Amino acid sequence: MLKCYIWPIITYGAETWSLKMKPMNRREAFEMWTLRRLLKIPWVDRITNEEVLRRAGVERVLLKTIKQRKISYLGHILRGNKYDILRLIFIGKIEGRRGPGRKRHSWLCDIKNWCGVKNVGDIFALAIVEWMDDRLHAVSV
Repeated sequence: MLKCYIWPIITYGAETWSLKMKPMNRREAFEMWTLRRLLKIPWVDRITNEEVLRRAGVERVLLKTIKQRKISYLGHILRGNKYDILRLIFIGKIEGRRGPGRKRHSWLCDIKNWCGVKNVGDIFALAIVEWMDDRLHAVSV
């Protein structure tokens, strides 16, 4: 029921979100809240989240799904011809100055942190290598 009705509504447009720690924690809390509601486990019983997951027989999937969608969308951006402007923005080739103040948490920062990469060029190279490996594997099978 969760996968059918709730997750599509919650993850709609997740490819474009930039996630900081607070929204990520809220999404994890919402996932646990829905599981507790489905299993009819009250908060008064003081059952840990791990126990709730064990009883439900599932793992935490909401953030994993969001991460997979964002990385998949990055692959579309890197390969598609219609995404030239987005590619220029990611590389940082747009002229002009950034406004004053703290640098905002960007969409690409999430992917850099998840992949453990320092700069954007490494992400692009990694994505192209993965894409080529997938294509070669598909041809050889």
